[in-house]
Amino acid sequence: MFFAKPENTQTTNIKNICILGTSALSFYLAAELQKAGHKITILCLPQEADEFSATDFIIKSEQKLQSHRHNFNYSFELDFSPDLLFIASNTIRLRRDLLLLSPRYLTSTLIVSLTSTAPNSLISDILGKVIINAYFNGWLNRNKNHIINYSRHPNITFSLEELSPQAILLQDLFNSSEIETIFQSNNAANFWRWFAPRITSALLDLPSGKSIYALGKIKEGRGLIDKCLNEITNLAALDNVKIESADILSQIYAIPENYTPLLQKLPKTSSVLLLERLEALLFHGTTSEDPRFELLKKLIKKIRNKL
Repeated sequence: MFFAKPENTQTTNIKNICILGTSALSFYLAAELQKAGHKITILCLPQEADEFSATDFIIKSEQKLQSHRHNFNYSFELDFSPDLLFIASNTIRLRRDLLLLSPRYLTSTLIVSLTSTAPNSLISDILGKVIINAYFNGWLNRNKNHIINYSRHPNITFSLEELSPQAILLQDLFNSSEIETIFQSNNAANFWRWFAPRITSALLDLPSGKSIYALGKIKEGRGLIDKCLNEITNLAALDNVKIESADILSQIYAIPENYTPLLQKLPKTSSVLLLERLEALLFHGTTSEDPRFELLKKLIKKIRNKL
């Protein structure tokens, strides 16, 4: 891609940042950080870079098009030491993408993983290094060279103490972007805040083909929503996380209604990965026999049969 240099270079301490993967989040993150003045390299396979090399990279946000012609560098293997590495791969491609990394170049690199459905230990085990878990709270979709942002107030929650050196660095990094940064050291709570609205939407949408907006208009649908939310909050409680149904609903209803059908179009990618994480939680130890999760198991079975 041959894109004009971005005008916004407010950040004085420019960082050399590598982003692993070509998901919607990868390119959205790259665009925001480049606008803040940082040097961005996207690490991916050659064929994935080719999808973007001859086209305009466009962000559509709140019904407005932003055609910034970004000049992203691409690398097909890690042969330098970045200041920061953001892992934002599609979870299906994560193991393959991790093979592009060279641990010897990451000795002094701060590593942040935004691949939230992957097991926490997977990346650490492969790279032999402690990573920072982070959760993007927003709703993005990638369609060829278009990244559509359905979020009015996107934010990233980092599993860090707010006053830690890493948190201060990351806060400064995103200071000139539209992405808000939140720091909370309780990783389980951060995970459930991210996971609960997404899995609830998938569980309700996929079996019936109706959005949560449509279900909420009928008595039977409202009952289904309430029962599903109750079981999700009970499951989170087993992880020592208190999350309210109202908080989950507020995040779901913050999603514009025109985004909801996209969940139904992605049953073999995002939704399946969410379900696999839910199944791992449901069928762990004594949970598999717990009657409090009858609806969740029933909905998962319906979705598996449908797929």
